[in-house]
Amino acid sequence: MKRNKIYFILSLIAYMVLNIYFTIHNEIHVYGVNTGTIAFITIAQKYIRGDLHNAVVGGFTPLSSWLLIPFLKLGIGAIASLSIVKLLVGLLTLIGVRLLSYRFEMTDNIRNVVSFTSVPVVLQFTLTEHIPDLLITCAVIYYLAVIFRADYPGRAYQGVLCGVIGAIGYFGKSFMFPFFISHFIMLNILHYYRTKDKRVVRNAALGFVLFCIISAPWMIALSSKYNTITFDVSGAYNNRIRGPEVPKINEYYGWEGWRNYIRMGHPVYDKGFFPPPNDTAISIWEDFTLLTPYLKPWSPFDSWGNLKYQLGIMAKNVYYTLGIFETYFSIFSGVIIAGYILLYLLPVRLQMFKDHRLYPLLTVLLYCGGYLLVFPNVRYLWVNGILVLLMGGHILNILFQNAFFIGARRNLLMTFMALSFVLMPIKEVVATQNADKAFGIFGKTLRVYSEMAGKKIASNDRFSETLKILFYSDMNVNYYGQAKKNISDEDLQNELNKHDIDYYLVWNDSAAAMPQYMSKCREITGGISYKDILSGKVSGLRIYSLKAQK
Repeated sequence: MKRNKIYFILSLIAYMVLNIYFTIHNEIHVYGVNTGTIAFITIAQKYIRGDLHNAVVGGFTPLSSWLLIPFLKLGIGAIASLSIVKLLVGLLTLIGVRLLSYRFEMTDNIRNVVSFTSVPVVLQFTLTEHIPDLLITCAVIYYLAVIFRADYPGRAYQGVLCGVIGAIGYFGKSFMFPFFISHFIMLNILHYYRTKDKRVVRNAALGFVLFCIISAPWMIALSSKYNTITFDVSGAYNNRIRGPEVPKINEYYGWEGWRNYIRMGHPVYDKGFFPPPNDTAISIWEDFTLLTPYLKPWSPFDSWGNLKYQLGIMAKNVYYTLGIFETYFSIFSGVIIAGYILLYLLPVRLQMFKDHRLYPLLTVLLYCGGYLLVFPNVRYLWVNGILVLLMGGHILNILFQNAFFIGARRNLLMTFMALSFVLMPIKEVVATQNADKAFGIFGKTLRVYSEMAGKKIASNDRFSETLKILFYSDMNVNYYGQAKKNISDEDLQNELNKHDIDYYLVWNDSAAAMPQYMSKCREITGGISYKDILSGKVSGLRIYSLKAQK
């Protein structure tokens, strides 16, 4: 076996060992969900029960839930099943990165360094709760490994593969739909311009046909349920939560700023109670697109003011995107991209589009552009992190052709580049403990209040935290969300009666948070101390039975 293959196998073994260790060490297999993950789990359970109508959900693509089903049917716990899926998808992703690396000109030594460097990068992806972003990252990498091939026009099966992989990626995350269509068109045009080979048209046709055939059942299911022809129901919702009517915040930086920004505009945080979409859903978040009518529609083309507002969003998002590249991917990201621009984009001329080495740079720009209209989160751009790493390997390959980079200088530069990509992932993997552990432990303590099982629950605050706690309590409750901000006692009582709420959770344990009329309701908790669990962020929680008087 060639040495470089042995190194690659060792990198895969290292990933498997590290993933299993950190998953168990941080108890991610026991506590590792966010609000979206909860939805994927409850949707998977619907598929198992045969409740296909309610399993079709506009806000969440189905692949995450589908992958959970075999493990859930084996009796493995939901979060442990999720950990297994992420482990396996991460392994496939690393294999895909290796395949994609052969589309970049680099020596075997550089390729091996890239393989080992990608281990902590992908490991970080798999230890988060964001399974859709991991799935689309994996799918896009395999798709690029096919479409970037210089001999792409010569083999019909490569067009077929692109269509199949594109559809799988769409099932993982709906962003794949517009990205695949735009990118596949662009790359086929570039391949045809480069080769003048009419077989490119054949490959493009095969790819689109397969993509449409495989994607069609899900699009038909969505269109039928929501009575509109669509490939994704969440687009209107995501547009509206960033609209000009949404209340603004002043601080965008640090944890609290980030937390407030990503929650800004979501109705579950400020528009009161919403019933779950079906009896087996924990909360409305299982199908958050049902909240779209509660948000004001808008378009950048409605007025000059709206257009300026949209341009302002995009300008801010460009700034955020640059920060993601330099802070989360590598401090050399800008240098690598600039190197590609100097090598393959300047001077601007038509002939440059015949160079297949330009494809990664165009892909990075297109992939980023898709998120500039709304908001670029680091997990949305994981694909770009991988591409920049591979582009960096190619830049090293060019530099090492210079006599200056020999011996120690070559090794030093290669080491610096590798470290620049792994320092942040290593920090996140090692230093960041599972934030959900506190909610998991606290949720399990609620099981002593068995009278709450199967009941209707609401809270005065902390929608996301309450949802997680109720999920971990495993009491099959229906959570109606948190009350409106600054709601009067009378209006609150009317809302609770309207939805026939059984139990009301009061966070913060303060007089200001306590409705006056609840003095007549039976408190079942006596005040649960939450201070130690969340490092003092919350002083307590009281649960009131609204159907029982003192």
